[in-house]
Amino acid sequence: MLIDFSSVAPRPVVDSSAGADGLNRSSSISREVLTTSNGPAVLSVGRGSDPSGCPLRLAESVCGTSQINENNAKDVLEYLKGLPKSENTFQARLACLRADPSLETWQALTYISNEELIAQKALGFFEFKEFLGRAGVWLPEIENVNHNIINNLLVRAADECSGSFVELMLGGGEVNASDLVIARGAPAVGKSSYLANRYAVAPDEAKSMIRDRVQGLTNDQVHFQGTTIVQRFEHALMERFSLVFTSDALYLTVDAVENKLNAMVDSGKGQKVSVRDIQVDLVTLCCRVLKRGGNEPRMTFGAVSNFAKSAVLNRQAIIDLLEQKNDLIKDYSLLVWEAGKYIEVARFSPEEGKIVAVDQDLFEKYVTSKYNDNETEAARGAVIDEGFMMSVVEGLEAPEAQRFLTALKVYEGKTLEEAMHIHSRSLSADPTIGSRVLKGLF
Repeated sequence: MLIDFSSVAPRPVVDSSAGADGLNRSSSISREVLTTSNGPAVLSVGRGSDPSGCPLRLAESVCGTSQINENNAKDVLEYLKGLPKSENTFQARLACLRADPSLETWQALTYISNEELIAQKALGFFEFKEFLGRAGVWLPEIENVNHNIINNLLVRAADECSGSFVELMLGGGEVNASDLVIARGAPAVGKSSYLANRYAVAPDEAKSMIRDRVQGLTNDQVHFQGTTIVQRFEHALMERFSLVFTSDALYLTVDAVENKLNAMVDSGKGQKVSVRDIQVDLVTLCCRVLKRGGNEPRMTFGAVSNFAKSAVLNRQAIIDLLEQKNDLIKDYSLLVWEAGKYIEVARFSPEEGKIVAVDQDLFEKYVTSKYNDNETEAARGAVIDEGFMMSVVEGLEAPEAQRFLTALKVYEGKTLEEAMHIHSRSLSADPTIGSRVLKGLF
């Protein structure tokens, strides 16, 4: 992919009182961007110096060409990050992102050096997202996008609890909260469809908003930025209102589930949780991802298979955790996708205070047995041909089967891994290719 650009939009004014590390800039930066509570943030023209031609000169000085491409994007980006903060580098950094899909926004659109970013990420995902949520880490153009998205999330939250918020603003009462739902599983198992009729804070929604506002990026490139925005939003709700909402997240690890349970307890609102643990075979997961369009998340085979493996490997430990904290559990069910439908394999027994198997064979396969890596390798090399496609749509109703076939035929002759790699880098604007998961199955 070659990107040849000859001009850069003038930069929003940066407060001269910013510290050397950039972490204490004035919020006046936000006045350079039009922010709306229920629409996209629109980058405006600021009052910076005219940097016309700068990207061409920097590309030539770094790599001897006026074109930023996948081969030189990282070198150009390293040069850009070494420039003073007063330089307008936003458009050039964005060009690097668009040229090299392996780059992520946290690498390209922050002030922090690559060395420090890598060191912070090594501390753990939760800690890294906290770091990315600090003031002054992101370029002002992106920080304003982040604030705009948080505004949108807040509008939805206020609408969900409108009565309580009105009472709170009038000086009395508190924000009430309903019981929570944890829909657990790898990408494309059907979590969002299960939560469709409930209010849920969704990292995928934040990622989609980022891609609406900063176009030309893939889901993987905005992943950490999106999850950071949601984490900041959830922390604000907890700190100001002692409020915990249902989140449309993966909940693959014990820590993720335990953190949610602890937040419920800390809120002091007596909330309980219903857990839907959803298991779908790897081939079907991959085909559901290939069926995604528009700004729906598109992942590589490696990402989906790793998530799928984590879902199985951590399930027993999560069941143990839920049994230990059974006073917080409203109900639990393990649903497994078999022959075109979901089958209940295990459920929570309030009388026994534990989770019991309903289908012993499937329970052993997806809870107590070791993960079968051979199935992963078989799926990785599976060729998308007529026989493969027919096996995927077996048992599905005709309209849904046709949507799968339409999506899969695009990659006929490719292996599943190859198809997902191509699909993950696609920037289709067509949102009608198919919904994330089959409707009407729960």
